[in-house]
Amino acid sequence: MASVDSALGTARDVLQSEMQSRRVHGVLGVVTEVMLDVGSVVFIDPLQLEPRLNGFRRHVIHLSPTLEQQFFVLAEYLGNTSVRSAHAVIRGEEAAAVADVLRRSLVTFGGSLRSPTLLAGGDALAGHLPAEGDVFVAGLAAGDVAAIAKHVASHGRVRVFVAFSEFALLHADFVAAFAGGAGADRVVFATSLPHWNETNSTSKTAQDFIRSVPNATQRTPLSLRAFATARLLQTVLSRMDKVNADLLAHFFYMNIAVTVDDMLYGSFANDTVCDAAGGAGCGKNYGATFISVWSLARALDPAVPVLFPAVTPSMQYAEPGSWLTMAQLIGIIVGVVLLLTIVVAVVVVVLHFCRNSRDNANAPKEPTDPVTLVFTDIESSTALWSACSELMPDAVATHHRLIRVLIAKYGCYEVKTVGDSFMIACKSVFAAVQLVRELQQVFLRHEWETSALDAAYRKFEEGRAEETEGYVPPTARLDAAVYRQYWGGLRVRAGVHTGLCDIRRDEVTKGYDYYGDTANMAARTESVGNGGQVLLTRA
Repeated sequence: MASVDSALGTARDVLQSEMQSRRVHGVLGVVTEVMLDVGSVVFIDPLQLEPRLNGFRRHVIHLSPTLEQQFFVLAEYLGNTSVRSAHAVIRGEEAAAVADVLRRSLVTFGGSLRSPTLLAGGDALAGHLPAEGDVFVAGLAAGDVAAIAKHVASHGRVRVFVAFSEFALLHADFVAAFAGGAGADRVVFATSLPHWNETNSTSKTAQDFIRSVPNATQRTPLSLRAFATARLLQTVLSRMDKVNADLLAHFFYMNIAVTVDDMLYGSFANDTVCDAAGGAGCGKNYGATFISVWSLARALDPAVPVLFPAVTPSMQYAEPGSWLTMAQLIGIIVGVVLLLTIVVAVVVVVLHFCRNSRDNANAPKEPTDPVTLVFTDIESSTALWSACSELMPDAVATHHRLIRVLIAKYGCYEVKTVGDSFMIACKSVFAAVQLVRELQQVFLRHEWETSALDAAYRKFEEGRAEETEGYVPPTARLDAAVYRQYWGGLRVRAGVHTGLCDIRRDEVTKGYDYYGDTANMAARTESVGNGGQVLLTRA
């Protein structure tokens, strides 16, 4: 590993010069946007100096929360505190696009974005911050931290939300500006890292970092980020027989998720079809999980609790719906009244099963006993959200309900959901197999009350047939009667694997999670299946 210094304007040229003089497989640290266009190396958790949105690039692997993930989690936090609107002051080349992503995040959780202020590179931040309310600030420059500190100190009803990468880069400025502590509880950010200076931390990553960096003044969010990245690379490289840029990138997409100590990265997804077509949202090159919301006061003092417990954002945005007419509203109310007694009866039955899907009594806890892990996922879910955006919220809610009923029925444990994917742990191999068998039967028999999902799947197959020579659609051209015997509604695939796990209890969620090769293999097994299919390993 070699360190390379350069000016921003010449960074790409310096990188290419290094590549000519030595073999370069991966790049870590601060990068520029034009550097990321160099596709013959892998960028591992690149750090940019201005706010940038993430577009899928196979050779760029994000381990820290992307700006989109941070906005999503912060919006969820605001939604849970009943905050309904926020301001924004954004500086950078992508300021307008960044503001739009922030707006979508706030709308998803019932909020809204007031008219954002977009600054040019030389514009000062001072004078653009509101006198009260919440304001997102992105694109911090020299002097901005002092301006924020002064504004927060003189306006007791304002909170400032910043990107963690900018806080990390300007950590010394934040520490100096808020040394007295005044207003530090009203500067907020989101992070997936443990605290870098908490000597009694339960995080193994933090414990190892503190042992490796005995000088407390050298423990910063940036140095902890670099340490966590280095630990991940140690783990990844130890599992590779041969190393080059292509194989290094492939490792993440092949393994889907990577666990290093108490840090989980993933899931990663490489979709070459969407990538080639320039489609958005098909591949997934970011893997930060368990992102929590902190105040700057916690950053200065680890004894201060987090503002919002760790979550892994689904990144599924909701758009505002149209207003209902009075006649439509009356019709809905009448319909609800007529169905109320039926709904109450159904809810009682459903809750009888669903309340136990996260029952810790069903969670495998003995580290010496094999755990059977089940991963499920909806086939082509991203494309379905695009093609059937109005149907998918209800369809996914039904998907979750049906699976949770089965989890409780067979005495298994819902570890977590990531988007529309389930991770399930079972003490019994037989119970896991019975669960996935009935899962496919239940989804086939369920009355979805629409043919749009099946039509979308047929369209996807026909589209692939037009683009890929030799591809024959497996279901799109079946006779309608034959099709109905095998397919209907959402197509769910499942993967099952058994083995020993690193079992940990999360002190925030009070639930159990399962790490290690068994979890990776189960996830990988699910990923190679097709909708309607169950794959089991020989284990």
